[in-house]
Amino acid sequence: MSAAAWRNAYQAASVLGDTVEWAIKTQLGLFLDASPETWHVYAMVRAETKDNKISDTSALTCGIYDNTNHQDISDNAIPLTTAVGKQYRRIDMGTHRLNSGMLIWFAPTRNPIVTKTYVDRIILIRER
Repeated sequence: MSAAAWRNAYQAASVLGDTVEWAIKTQLGLFLDASPETWHVYAMVRAETKDNKISDTSALTCGIYDNTNHQDISDNAIPLTTAVGKQYRRIDMGTHRLNSGMLIWFAPTRNPIVTKTYVDRIILIRER
């Protein structure tokens, strides 16, 4: 998807909860040039559960991966208590030096009570 198409897409990405694959991801090259800069990364996420159950488990995982150097930049588990409900919740993925060779990813955790996870947007704020 081109950067222009991504900016104009107003529908959240979603995935069923029965996989642990990086089912939702985007290449930062669509938005950033090659020179590394420091960015604070947030995402708006939510999860649905069977019968609106809540537990002390994870709803989804998310992270940043450097394709160029083949290494994880971050890897976070998002608690179900943070993500469950009809409202999107802002999650803080941290501050990182990002470049166009990286990607941001989201994956379900194969949690048996999570039926679906959603990512509405990724927010990048340049740090000065």
